[in-house]
Amino acid sequence: MGISDADVALICFVLGLWGIGAILTVINAVLLSVLRGSGRFKVLNCALLLLYVGLGVALCLGVFGGLARSDSSGSWRVLVFAIPLAVIGHSTYLFLTCREQAAELRSDKQSPIERSPARIL
Repeated sequence: MGISDADVALICFVLGLWGIGAILTVINAVLLSVLRGSGRFKVLNCALLLLYVGLGVALCLGVFGGLARSDSSGSWRVLVFAIPLAVIGHSTYLFLTCREQAAELRSDKQSPIERSPARIL
């Protein structure tokens, strides 16, 4: 009984998800420091970032500490996929917010003549 090709593919997929999630977590922290927004916006997004970082650390400590052997429900398996997907979703939201703010900044810098509908025609 060895590891099948499907097992290797699944392991590579999960490791790739976690690698992408780790990189995007750092990018999310940078985006949060750069984005303009209300205090509530920053607090909620920082709380979300800390939540998935904390869950990721707890999951890693739990799996390596024996959680995988002692948990009969297998709930940790859901977190293995859910945490990186939550990071990717949060990154998408932050990128879209950053893009929206950049578009607002560009439109504010244009003169009123350049923004007029007649200019488009």
